Amino acid sequence: MNTTGFISYLRTQKFSLPALCPAIGWKTHADLPLVSNLTISENIVSWAYENDNVCYAVYAVPNENRNIPGIFTSSNYLLGVSYNKQFIFPANISESTHKIAVSVVDRYGNEGSPRIYGESLAPSTAAPLVYPENNTETVIPCIFQWETVQEADSYIWQLAEDEQFTNLVCSRQTKDNSFFSGKQTNLKDNTRYYWRVKTLKANAEEVWSETRSFISHKFKILSPANGNTNVSLLPAFKWDSISPTASYTLEISSVWNFLETKRIFITTVNTTSFVVPYGTLIGGTKYYARVMVNDGNISAVTESVSFTTIQETIPVPQILQPIDGSNIQGTSIQICWAEQPARGFRVELSTSSTFPPRSTTVKTVDAYTYCTIYEQLTNNTYYIRVKATTPDGLTEASDTVMVILKDNTSIGNNTITANWKGYFQKNDKNIYLVLNAPTSEKVRVKMYSITGTLLLQKEENLQEGINRIPIPSEKLLQGIYPLEITGEKNRLILKLMY
Repeated sequence: MNTTGFISYLRTQKFSLPALCPAIGWKTHADLPLVSNLTISENIVSWAYENDNVCYAVYAVPNENRNIPGIFTSSNYLLGVSYNKQFIFPANISESTHKIAVSVVDRYGNEGSPRIYGESLAPSTAAPLVYPENNTETVIPCIFQWETVQEADSYIWQLAEDEQFTNLVCSRQTKDNSFFSGKQTNLKDNTRYYWRVKTLKANAEEVWSETRSFISHKFKILSPANGNTNVSLLPAFKWDSISPTASYTLEISSVWNFLETKRIFITTVNTTSFVVPYGTLIGGTKYYARVMVNDGNISAVTESVSFTTIQETIPVPQILQPIDGSNIQGTSIQICWAEQPARGFRVELSTSSTFPPRSTTVKTVDAYTYCTIYEQLTNNTYYIRVKATTPDGLTEASDTVMVILKDNTSIGNNTITANWKGYFQKNDKNIYLVLNAPTSEKVRVKMYSITGTLLLQKEENLQEGINRIPIPSEKLLQGIYPLEITGEKNRLILKLMY
């Protein structure tokens, strides 16, 4: 791999501005007072400070940007870091055009309030806390909120497991008057936490808010419980509410790491419950589920739960179609069987009643599929049987069905002997035969089953142009239905796939 110039690219295109190292947020530290005796001589700024075990961040902010919140924590205006109590700023920086400020940075990377050259000290103002309320049970992750402090540059949100904040969980700096706890991923369930907010304001000493406590209730799936067995095939999932405007995505997988290729089901809803629809889960199977929440800046995911569905008795399949001993016109056979519990089905078609492997064609279908079609068959006598898939293998075979197939259908071959052009149009639950006729003509429409049984016969008066003929579909099963449209001089054959 050729990396020539890559470091230069990063330096000039991606990391062109100086920056402070991120603070170590889980280390306790003392508050950082302001620097004092800030003076400027030519292009050297100097100051005094009581502690030598710190460094200093020096900023130069254009006068017109002075009152923008967070401006004195922006790397756009950071000149650099000094380990002495003075700093030489560039020739293009002047105290007449810029606000020169110095803040203290301790050995853990915590930064104090900036002291601005030429400005008076300002009063310290604590931030009034808003949410969560004191001594309450709170669903996490949540948005911690406090009232905005006028002229505040930034805030430090702090969380601990004790009221003295010696067992610190984290400290996070923000320019906003809120912090989403989902960014801090190590919070525990059913734990009492204490929180407070520090206000950082230019020319003002740091000041803490009051301290509040809460009992955490981690965002989780409430039902089914982790490890549940004999769960219904239509389980009702419930989870915690994060906010009235949040959306929730329920995902079910057959593997613990939720590989997309192993996903069983996924849906997004605006409620805190959902019943998994019929035809999704299979009996006696272990699944994994999780819920993701999204509400603007809020984004979180529950811990996954595993559950095993109830194992239902799997009977021997019963073939419904075709009927034993029937004659079928055409080149295909549609096979359907009764709905029943199973992990899937194995369908066998053979020209021998003993189903030898070499002359038997096998099709496997998934659970909740109860029909399949064999196509491009030739004239012959065929034998059919179906087996259901179980956790241990297969059930016994169904009763064998014998049919005789003849490939010359009762409605002739599928050729067009007219200038008509036709197709099917589906609209909700309605089906229409659309015919484009060059002239007006009276026609007869016939629809057959795949076995050649006449299902529909009607007469229509075609007008020149587009004609839409409704096809009743209330009693149709999944399958193929040939249609024959016959006029005085024209004839058209179409196949309806339903």
